[in-house]
Amino acid sequence: MIIKAVGDWELDILAVPFGGADNKDADGEWFDADTLFHEDKFGLPPLVHYHGYTETGKPEGAPVYLGKTIERWVDQAGIWYRGVLDKTIELAGQIMDGAQKDIARASSGSVTHLARVDDDGHIREWPVTELSIFNAIGNMQPANRHAVAMPVAKAIYLAAGLDWPGEGGDPETDPEAAAKAGAGSVDHTGDSDVTIAFTGDTKMEDKDIQALATKTAQEAVAVALKADKEEREAAEKLAAEEAERTAVAVKAAMDARDKDDAKKGRLPVVEGVPHLLKYNAPMSNLSPADLAFGIDTIKGKNRDNYVSPEAYEMLAAKVLGKEGEASYALESQYALKSMGIKSDEVQYSTLSGYGDEWVGVLYSANLWEKIRQAVSILAMVPQEQMPDGYESMVWPLEGADPTWYKVDQTTATNATTGRPDATITSSRMATGNKTVTVLKAGVRALWSGELAEDSLVRWAPQLMRQIQTSGAESLEHALIDGDTDETGTTNINDIAGTPDGTEFFVMLNGFRKLALVTNTANSRPGGTLTEDDYLDTTALLGAAGMYADQTKVGFI
Repeated sequence: MIIKAVGDWELDILAVPFGGADNKDADGEWFDADTLFHEDKFGLPPLVHYHGYTETGKPEGAPVYLGKTIERWVDQAGIWYRGVLDKTIELAGQIMDGAQKDIARASSGSVTHLARVDDDGHIREWPVTELSIFNAIGNMQPANRHAVAMPVAKAIYLAAGLDWPGEGGDPETDPEAAAKAGAGSVDHTGDSDVTIAFTGDTKMEDKDIQALATKTAQEAVAVALKADKEEREAAEKLAAEEAERTAVAVKAAMDARDKDDAKKGRLPVVEGVPHLLKYNAPMSNLSPADLAFGIDTIKGKNRDNYVSPEAYEMLAAKVLGKEGEASYALESQYALKSMGIKSDEVQYSTLSGYGDEWVGVLYSANLWEKIRQAVSILAMVPQEQMPDGYESMVWPLEGADPTWYKVDQTTATNATTGRPDATITSSRMATGNKTVTVLKAGVRALWSGELAEDSLVRWAPQLMRQIQTSGAESLEHALIDGDTDETGTTNINDIAGTPDGTEFFVMLNGFRKLALVTNTANSRPGGTLTEDDYLDTTALLGAAGMYADQTKVGFI
């Protein structure tokens, strides 16, 4: 399997390469596009070192988790994963070095009783439950895949802190599941013949598998329980410390208030309600609205607009004290007006100059990528590297085939040559060629060093990734939509205008122009896209739709 270093501790991993009957792996088996991987049930697998085994095929004390996979995609080569290594693990650093030296390899892992392999070696079902990476040194060499027994797979997920998503029972304990297994890579008919598929001759017995699974699971449970206990104790300690700090702060505030009240001759506060409400009889029975109306009236009748401090204190106690809470929602508009508070003096989070500047905006460092169409057509087109020193290349092309006839059997011999007389007309095989001239396409993007340093997203790797992806998409666009005609109202991509000659689609003539302009016999109008549209379009391929190579045909 191919592993490519694509960034800072990031790898692109060809985990499941596609093969065929003439391209089998070390076990005589192969994957292809028809293999079912059930990615909707198992999701993205964790990265494990060599399936949890040593170079000699013995189980490690505990599987070493090197990181995680964050992305999955499919192309002509097979199933790819984007993996991110854990920088804190020394072995992960060795794998990163191995990827840069082209010695890192990968192997996909599945559960034996969920895998299905046909008699000819075609792997029909292969749920990828873990993805192992390692440096191909000594006996550590990959096949195209790796299978582990059910207990080991469950233990691997448990130790990694993941929920086991597998479906169905264990064939070793569930006869119905064993009957459903059918033809597969592992025979579960006995008590000691459960093996782990492994490159080479090494095999693990059932008791070794169970021991490894039990030990790994126990270790994982112990670690999880210990971590949960420590987290709970830390939370309880933090809550107790916070409660103690709050109690001390409240007592200090109350002591300070009592001292201040004593200096000013105020009555003490009992349960948050000033005694002013209890003993100031002339105003204690008034509602906040009545108090507010009275204060406004007094201010309008007095020569100096004088209102006693007791009236304001009673109004504040009514509005903010416990006895004032019930009427606050309905009558606070009058109380606030009497206290001199205007509606436009309230500060809030989006008020410029009075709060907005202190409320920030959070920018996430997680990048959302565009949804892109796979470049399936580009992968079907033959590609050849033009050597340095040449500006064009001539490609030989197939021409018309020799003509086939219905013929009679020979009944006579030529008197001169002594050979049987021919009963068929001779025909020839046509030849042709095409000159391909080099054209240049480019993209240019400029950025400052400060931007690369300060950007939330790593700028240079992201730019390179998008340039590579958009470059492939642009080539796909040119292959499909290309038209070199720069005449006004003629180019199929700009039928209402005139191309300026710098567009990417004017580099070559693509498949659409071949049907629309060059060879109109191969074009047809689309209907409502029923199955008949596909069948009628297929009839235009090859020899009236017969013998069309399906591997060279793609519907977009």
